[in-house]
Amino acid sequence: MAILLLFYKWTIEDVVMHKFKRVYLLGALILSLLIPISPTGYSYSTESSNSMERTTPLTLIEEFTINTDQIEPVFSLSLPMTIAVIFILISVFYFVQFSRNIISLIRKASKNNSRAYRTTRLVLVEEIIAPYTFLDKIYINKQEYLDGHINEELLTHEKAHADQRHSLDVIFIEFLICIFWFNPLLKMYKQCIQLNHEFLADEVVINKYQQVKNYQYLLLDTIKNNNQISLASSINFSLTKKRLEMMTKNSTARRKNLLVLSTLPMILILLVAFGRPATAQSDTKTETTLEQDQNLLRDSYFKEAMVHYTDIDGNSYVKKYDAIPGDIKSKMMPPPPPPAIPGGKSKWANSLEKGTIVSVKNDGSIIIGGNGNVPPPPPKVAKVIKVIKAVKATKATKAPKPPKAVKAPKPSKSVKASKAVKATKVSKAVKAPNKKKG
Repeated sequence: MAILLLFYKWTIEDVVMHKFKRVYLLGALILSLLIPISPTGYSYSTESSNSMERTTPLTLIEEFTINTDQIEPVFSLSLPMTIAVIFILISVFYFVQFSRNIISLIRKASKNNSRAYRTTRLVLVEEIIAPYTFLDKIYINKQEYLDGHINEELLTHEKAHADQRHSLDVIFIEFLICIFWFNPLLKMYKQCIQLNHEFLADEVVINKYQQVKNYQYLLLDTIKNNNQISLASSINFSLTKKRLEMMTKNSTARRKNLLVLSTLPMILILLVAFGRPATAQSDTKTETTLEQDQNLLRDSYFKEAMVHYTDIDGNSYVKKYDAIPGDIKSKMMPPPPPPAIPGGKSKWANSLEKGTIVSVKNDGSIIIGGNGNVPPPPPKVAKVIKVIKAVKATKATKAPKPPKAVKAPKPSKSVKASKAVKATKVSKAVKAPNKKKG
């Protein structure tokens, strides 16, 4: 903004090309707001991109790891919040003042009598003021107008302000001042814009009446009661030697064309020097892409592992990698990427074998392989209960077996014993006579 204003002061302000100067001043304000956010800047250093390429996966993971112990408390934002509140309050104050000025001019036009004057309207006020213009209305003293003391050249001057809508330029710069009240350059821009408005109105009067000396004396006679209003265009605004000299100055067409063309390379330089570097966006994308690649590598490497970890409550768990929480995954640093294979393509490291124990310690270190002080897995009680219930259910659903046929009862042992006793007795009775014969 300062560079564009200095260029205007040193090269353009004294040249009779007032319409171009109006466009230049308004365009300078708009460009000053758009250049910093336009992707036209030049990246003066590639250190950030090179350092990003040299960063190892381990460093990247450490950069994106959040340490909850170092998080600042919420009340540390009190200073920025205070500054923001002060900034907003001052802007609100300027907006209120800006609105009051507009409302006062509108009320003054509605309360006082007005008369049509060509394409504008004359607002006749009781105050003793110098003529001034706001939008399409010219405010003049009622008594002086009725007495015929207001010269036709003055009304033509104010009508030029109304026809060329100079009030819109002033409203625009005032609106910017309400937001960027801390920038003193805006008030300098406002002064240059209003002075150029006077150049434009003076040019209309001189081209119409062709009496430069009489018009200059007329302006000097009206330097009184200069109650300047910030939003209005007054005929007495900055009646300086420069303004009087501008009425008699001529500029060649060649000089005008050179000045117009000289603004183009200056604007191009400003776009490159102060625009937002386009590489900044690519650096951000590269950083995000690298982080995503590291996460993919980590997931690919540990996808078959069994992870042993301890939560904040001290409970130990052994789960598959896909089932562990995200904060535990962030602690698991992936291995460095493998070297590129022939053909220009790279291949990630192979994943761990299925069932490999990976122990994650509270300090962030990990142990791959071994038991890692892993507690024995709990008994699968739930599965045993399910099996028992299933067996019972199958038994309950089977058809009942038919009853077995009843067999004839077998003789008891006592009956057989009695038969044997009888046989022995009979045999003894038969053998007895033989003994007697002997």
